[in-house]
Amino acid sequence: MRKHLQTWANDNVPADELKFKDGYWRQIMFVRDRIGAQLFGHKQPVYVVGTHTSKSVLLPVYRIEHPELTIQLRDNFHNIIVSVISKKAIPKDSLMDAFDPDHKVIPVYAEGFDKDWVFGTYLENPREWTAEVWDELNLYALLYRITYELGVHNRQGETEAPPVDDQAGPAPEPFKTSF
Repeated sequence: MRKHLQTWANDNVPADELKFKDGYWRQIMFVRDRIGAQLFGHKQPVYVVGTHTSKSVLLPVYRIEHPELTIQLRDNFHNIIVSVISKKAIPKDSLMDAFDPDHKVIPVYAEGFDKDWVFGTYLENPREWTAEVWDELNLYALLYRITYELGVHNRQGETEAPPVDDQAGPAPEPFKTSF
């Protein structure tokens, strides 16, 4: 599966009676607008590459692919699992205590990830690792610092994004909404 985030989100709207329906949209917009657009640039596509269910809500596994850095993540309303592949080793001070660099994520806790996307710890390989981050604030700070250190994003949040993958179809127009 590989689908543009906005298309996937519009196709998988949770039922109105679900308690965590609002959390679904909050999560979608956070990854689309804060991680994708602000850190990687507004032209950077965010893809859905898998799914998992939490609190009865079907949720996406997100992937952002940049020539220098690829991240994959999922948020289950409790914690966030993020896998990172980087062409360059990520400096340890970029981690900003957002996670334990020696904690190994077990594949069963990376819901929705293919097993080959659950890597070892940062300390084992600072270019390819999987971590558990507790909240959106720590995730944003971590990815801000990493994208800045690697030159993927600049302070204005604009970068040259790679070409859009035509197999996923054209990127949909984002809808206008807020939290």
